[in-house]
Amino acid sequence: MHFKFGDVAAARVVFDKMPVRDLASWNTMVAGCVKNGEARGAFEVFGRMRREGVVGDGTTLLALLSACGDVMDLKLGREIHGYVVRNGGNGRVCNGFLMNSLIDMYCNCESVYLCKEVV
Repeated sequence: MHFKFGDVAAARVVFDKMPVRDLASWNTMVAGCVKNGEARGAFEVFGRMRREGVVGDGTTLLALLSACGDVMDLKLGREIHGYVVRNGGNGRVCNGFLMNSLIDMYCNCESVYLCKEVV
């Protein structure tokens, strides 16, 4: 609810006080940061998520790709693309939304020529 009103700081406080965080709560934090213009915050949350041993899914990657496009971080976007290629066969990561998000990220990073790698 805090993200809906643009209060990222309050959302972080609530998140930090949660005794147990599942994948949905992590994804909410990552996506909430992105939707409120805090792409770097989303990357920080994702790093913390990984350090705590939580494995992201397609929803996590969708938000991170959007963040990459927002800040034009082509290097990280390509790393995520590589992760999708390596892990796409498990059904947990790869889907049509993710493929569209990869194309969008490449376009936002002014690397339209790399879109061909997606198809």
